[in-house]
Amino acid sequence: MLDFGVSGMLRSSNLVMWDRQTETWWQQFIGEGLVGELTGAELETLPAQIISLADFIENYPTGGVLSKKTGFEKQEQQYGTNVYEGYDSKPNPRLFFGEIDNRLPAMERVIDIHSKGGFKIYPHSTVAKEKVINDEFNRLKIVLFFQAGTNSILDVKDISAAKDIGSITVFERVINDKTLTFKKNGDYFNDKETGSTWTITGKCIKGELEGKKLTPLRYGNHFAFAWFVFYPESKIYK
Repeated sequence: MLDFGVSGMLRSSNLVMWDRQTETWWQQFIGEGLVGELTGAELETLPAQIISLADFIENYPTGGVLSKKTGFEKQEQQYGTNVYEGYDSKPNPRLFFGEIDNRLPAMERVIDIHSKGGFKIYPHSTVAKEKVINDEFNRLKIVLFFQAGTNSILDVKDISAAKDIGSITVFERVINDKTLTFKKNGDYFNDKETGSTWTITGKCIKGELEGKKLTPLRYGNHFAFAWFVFYPESKIYK
């Protein structure tokens, strides 16, 4: 069991962590030990979703929310503020001195999918426009859901007043060995096969499949410039 801290270092404009047990340095982006006793070791990436607090409360009404009452007054005052104002509005990243891959805008957010040793990325702007993407990659049948209502944490100083970039979640679109095809319907999603209604978290709340849950997939939400540094061979959804 390792406890991690911030080294204060950046590599390719990405955080370098360290663990207190072995003092190994780790690349946050890929979860790999860079220098030290655990060089080459890889941390397991777990499925996680970035959604709005409103969507969280709707889908997990008994879920816990981390309190900002930490006992440290200065940190409590800073909670909800962004110290990197305008970061995601600039054409180029801060503190990045490598070559920018021009296949996508440097600051385009991308969603990555991993299957059978390969990666495929989906531009955030494309998913936001299409609302739902039904796709297949290396035999993995997937669906991406988009929902408005989540603010950028890298826009203006007051995050509550920041621009709405929405949230994207990713699932395997197979239930009981049956492949489903989804479309957006207001604040929810419907599968064309049964007409059932699903939430942004992959829960079916109405219809023939009520009570079922889509299997969440491991994915990340990154800036394109950083993604291409570590995984330049990725396929790009078009």
